[in-house]
Amino acid sequence: MEEASSLASSLFAVLYPGEAYVESSESSRERLASRLAQIAESISPQHSNKKSRRDVPQTRRGGGRPSEDRGPDFAACPYAYVALRIAYFGWRYYGFARLKDIEETVEGHFFNALRRGRLIPPEADPLELDYSRCGRTDKGVSASGQVVALKLRSVPEGRPPLDYVTIINRNLPEDIRVLGCSPVSESFHARFDAGGRHYKYFFVQDGSYDLVAMNRAAAAFVGEHNFKNFCKTDDSVNTYVRRIDRCYIEPCATTYGAAGDGIGPMCVFNVQGSAFLWHQVRCMMSVLQSVGKGALPVSSVEKYLDLDRQTSRPQYTMAREEPLLLFRCAFDGNLEPEDFSIAPSARTKVVAHLTTMARDLRIKHQLVMEVLEGIR
Repeated sequence: MEEASSLASSLFAVLYPGEAYVESSESSRERLASRLAQIAESISPQHSNKKSRRDVPQTRRGGGRPSEDRGPDFAACPYAYVALRIAYFGWRYYGFARLKDIEETVEGHFFNALRRGRLIPPEADPLELDYSRCGRTDKGVSASGQVVALKLRSVPEGRPPLDYVTIINRNLPEDIRVLGCSPVSESFHARFDAGGRHYKYFFVQDGSYDLVAMNRAAAAFVGEHNFKNFCKTDDSVNTYVRRIDRCYIEPCATTYGAAGDGIGPMCVFNVQGSAFLWHQVRCMMSVLQSVGKGALPVSSVEKYLDLDRQTSRPQYTMAREEPLLLFRCAFDGNLEPEDFSIAPSARTKVVAHLTTMARDLRIKHQLVMEVLEGIR
């Protein structure tokens, strides 16, 4: 039985690339059996004496499409150029961008979902789809407002549009979700048309941080500066000058956990700017944390931004990647958050999905607290 199941799974993978064979699914077994029967018929010596398959309606249980489900003819399909807003929890991924020899990237899973949903050709190259992304977040970094743009299979005029959000989410891992979709002009570019990015970095105020000092130091980041001492250098970068529009620390509007649990309230470092260098936000946060703990004076930020005074990158350890969130990508009126639409049914599913995730994390938090209280 195991050998037969393995053979069936292998045959299904060949006949239906990108789809998973579910042994317990009657639909999977019916599709495979029907397809194999058609192949056997087509190569049998008596095939020429039989009716053409076109003359014999092929239906599966419940009617509808033929049991030979080859998918759409991508060469004949119309396409729509759309922007998608994507959220992901990057803790287990090697960054957003696809990597040649590493499967666990957010973008890799995103493109696999597009293929399984038959929204792009199986072997499509992103360049052929005019693909662009707003941000290239690093390993472990999350996002609630990542934006990408590309061409997706559409439908002829007069037919109901495809629900891209539902189709893609159905094929994504649980920690990646599309939150909305918006049609855009073919000249739109998710990276070069972005007027700014807003990052958030979360930390616990355990009583050791002087938030007033941190905010005074953070104010020095505002404006246009050379951030070479606040990033990981990259030979491909032409200039290290970047503009910061806002930079401040505040308590989180919504926090979770019991007051007085000994953990401390959550705070967030907000930084908004035109664009950011490799590891820039984490480097900025590291220096601010040292200022908050009294290890560095408030004037350190101003000093490190002055390359005449600080000629080489100061010695500090970058802040951890997991608390960093790409909160929003701004497009200067060309594409506002409200422009990303989501069908009510898709929104309900996303809300329910995220609520379940939050509930599971709350349970894990309580488990840790029980162990902590036990040893205290």
